[in-house]
Amino acid sequence: MVWHGRKVRTITDAQWQALVARDRGCALCRAAPAWCEGHHIVPWKAPARGRTDIENLALLCYRCHGELHDTASHLQRTGSTSFDVAYGRQRE
Repeated sequence: MVWHGRKVRTITDAQWQALVARDRGCALCRAAPAWCEGHHIVPWKAPARGRTDIENLALLCYRCHGELHDTASHLQRTGSTSFDVAYGRQRE
């Protein structure tokens, strides 16, 4: 099952496999899936309260994922498997 709504925050094995098949690596730098983790496109935490559903997830490598959160930036979907970054603040 790849749709879990708000029941769980972390991705499941089935979601991981679906993300690897769809994204084939980091959505931003194309790093291999082994270097990646699941990221909520609409943040899971309040106030956004994004869902842990496959269409709200993307693979990001540890570096890109950290930079996205450190700079308060967001992913914006530009295609079925492509994304742009909406930059927040500059990293210190």
